[in-house]
Amino acid sequence: MKGDWPSVFTAWAHLQEVCQKLNCEIAVFEHGDATADLRRLDPIKAIHLAEELDVPDVLPVAFYELSRIFDMLDHKTQLYRSWFAQKLSQLSSRNLAKVMFGRISLRGRIREAVDSCPAREECPSVSICQHGLSRWWEVLKSESFYDTDPFLSLRKSVDKCGDIAEREVCRLCRLHTAEYLRTTRDQIWLKLPEIFDLTAVVSPDWGSPAAK
Repeated sequence: MKGDWPSVFTAWAHLQEVCQKLNCEIAVFEHGDATADLRRLDPIKAIHLAEELDVPDVLPVAFYELSRIFDMLDHKTQLYRSWFAQKLSQLSSRNLAKVMFGRISLRGRIREAVDSCPAREECPSVSICQHGLSRWWEVLKSESFYDTDPFLSLRKSVDKCGDIAEREVCRLCRLHTAEYLRTTRDQIWLKLPEIFDLTAVVSPDWGSPAAK
């Protein structure tokens, strides 16, 4: 189970990329087959198994994945939404509360984290770089907050830092911005147990490479 629901961000991100390449993200239900299993891993089933088999370290990612489904519902068919409501009824009220409150908490942390990213104070062209970053940052904020997968959105934003025009933001400020985003993403990921009220049950080193 730990391989399917990795606690280390890089392992989880790789798994998501594989799923996207295989076009397996809940694709079955888009074709009206409400009796088939999800092609991607089922977070509700994972939560039940983790509690039954005492494998709590998979819970933070399973809860996060489940919270993502809520964000995708507006784009899904009525058939899928009906199926999901039925699946959701299998959750205990305690776990449902963890998902709902955790989802709100996660979005709040991401909103706060990407509120602003100043240019390097030691930059000789700080006013120019700050102006250039501000325009780019507004687009980033909307993408990161409303994306159904904010962690992958932040990861893509790190790569996009290299696309900022050098005439608008100097190379060192772009590197500074990429590092800020990378650090922010990793810090929020490590807080998933706290966000979903699971700190008491997961390993103390959850999310670190040693926890694999």
